[in-house]
Amino acid sequence: MGPSKKASDSDRDGSLNRKGIGVVCSNYGGMATQSTKFPYPTPSKILSADKAVNYVQSYAGASLVRDNVDKRLVAELASWGK
Repeated sequence: MGPSKKASDSDRDGSLNRKGIGVVCSNYGGMATQSTKFPYPTPSKILSADKAVNYVQSYAGASLVRDNVDKRLVAELASWGK
């Protein structure tokens, strides 16, 4: 996924504003651009930003029981940074 397709919360209001980050080197300090893509494998599943957040909320952390750290991180994720 290129930077122009990523959603961001640029105004920090807790919602993804569907605004592209912008494909200019100055947005990525010290970035060295390449003329060809690296041969990375294609992802087996691509999720929208909203579905990715829901997936992480459901499956991140310890596999059986979430500890206090997991619970805190998932609660922070669910708050959308508010």
